[in-house]
Amino acid sequence: MNLKQYITEKNILYLLIGILLLSTFLDIYTAFTSPIFEIGETNPIYVLTGSKGPLLLLTVVFTIWIIRSLQTSISLFKLFLFSLVLIYMTFGHFVGVYGNTITTNDYKENPEEVKAALENYDAQDKFVSYSMVIGMFLLLPYTLSFIAFYITMYFHNQRKPERERITDEIYKLSKRLKEK
Repeated sequence: MNLKQYITEKNILYLLIGILLLSTFLDIYTAFTSPIFEIGETNPIYVLTGSKGPLLLLTVVFTIWIIRSLQTSISLFKLFLFSLVLIYMTFGHFVGVYGNTITTNDYKENPEEVKAALENYDAQDKFVSYSMVIGMFLLLPYTLSFIAFYITMYFHNQRKPERERITDEIYKLSKRLKEK
């Protein structure tokens, strides 16, 4: 079986989008069905508004925006950016699913203890906790990835004349070979 025929840009894009949609759905489902969502959620949007609506709306809108942007972008930088965001969003959602599931299971085993532990956190503590997780798992890798991307693009652009010269030489050689 030749797998190469199935590895196309379109199929990879659909696979990534499918995984993102699955992770988004699972994260929303495990969070919103958790019996302790109201006291345990650390997302600043929920903490500030106290409502699931804005959090759900922002998640759906951002997910759709990423998918549409990835499908229509042709700039190398934008493709890199949206691919990176898609991968980290998916990772973040799956981490959220894991955390939601673990916390819910802990709550089912010992509700009083989990509830008491979560009620000790005020809005400020939740912001600090959320910021640390976002900083360590998203912003730091984003920053390092952007630095690596810009270094790569710098070298790529510096070597462009050499690549073009080699391409021209190959073209001239192929023309000479065809003439013979």
